Amino acid sequence: MKIAGSIIVLILVGAGIWYAIQTKPNAEVQNAVVSDAVVGEVENNKENVASLKQIDNANIKITFKGFGPGKVHNGSFSGITSNLSTDGSGIKGDISVDLNSMTTDTEKLTTHLKSKDFFDTEKYPTAKFTAMSLVDGKLSGTLSVHGTTKNVTVNAGEPVNGAYNIMFNLNMKDFGIDQKFANETVELNIVVPVK
Repeated sequence: MKIAGSIIVLILVGAGIWYAIQTKPNAEVQNAVVSDAVVGEVENNKENVASLKQIDNANIKITFKGFGPGKVHNGSFSGITSNLSTDGSGIKGDISVDLNSMTTDTEKLTTHLKSKDFFDTEKYPTAKFTAMSLVDGKLSGTLSVHGTTKNVTVNAGEPVNGAYNIMFNLNMKDFGIDQKFANETVELNIVVPVK
């Protein structure tokens, strides 16, 4: 009986240590608001959109931070295709990301993130965001990742130094990616230059 009690105590202590060393995203970075996808369009705020500059689609950058026990890993995507535009009546278009273009700070992690344990890029090679509205600095649209499409709203703010710097936390469980030994939240930074 003492052995069973000791094992339970060790498991609880181990779980507590595991939880304590889990690195987490920056609490100051806002979480994306994610909900089930709806069919239809959301009205753009025409006054806000009329003042937007032309989007420099060729120079959009996407980087991310992933979090594991005692670790923070940085990564980026090079295969980005975008046709976002503004025409005075709204923001429209999409950003597609070739998930196989992902690189991280270690080759082993890059390979693991592309595997069935995470993004399963063989089956789901592309992530896509389709813009639906920009109202009061909030960018809304649909995000498709890992075969799942959800509505997502993030704080885009205003352009600073010639670019929108859109930083937010995204819970990957919302898109069917549930990894037990890594934090389910990823911190994304999307830089959208304007001309």
